[in-house]
Amino acid sequence: MNFDDIAEGFKQTFNGYAAATKRDLEKASQDLDLKREQLEAETRAFQLEKEKMQNAHTSMQDVMLLNVSGKLMHSTRKTLCLYENSFLASMFSGRWEQNLNRDANGNILLNFDPHAFAYVLRFLRLRELLVDVTEKIIVEVREKLENDCAVNA
Repeated sequence: MNFDDIAEGFKQTFNGYAAATKRDLEKASQDLDLKREQLEAETRAFQLEKEKMQNAHTSMQDVMLLNVSGKLMHSTRKTLCLYENSFLASMFSGRWEQNLNRDANGNILLNFDPHAFAYVLRFLRLRELLVDVTEKIIVEVREKLENDCAVNA
């Protein structure tokens, strides 16, 4: 085997690797383009959803009038959305406001046992109260400690 044969073998091997690398790069580029398009579509969908929610003009202080299997109840949106990933939070977040079933008086229809749902509301209201009180206590303690530290410094 002479030098020219070795050089030709090296050239063919190198060209094979170069072609394979080029194919791999083209495939990766196509995959990236596809993922970029998917991401852009998801971003557009997210922006539309965000605009819908902003245009819904909902507030956590909104009073939600509920018709729970014929029994009228009410609660604030904040109370119903207390647990972020719950069924009630997703239902009353404002995101699906237009899709909620309503009775003739505009009350939101819920097909739940009213007796059981009253317990759920009571639990949420007490939990909300405990969270609010706990946060206030933490703020008061923090302020007291900061004032004491400032006076003693």
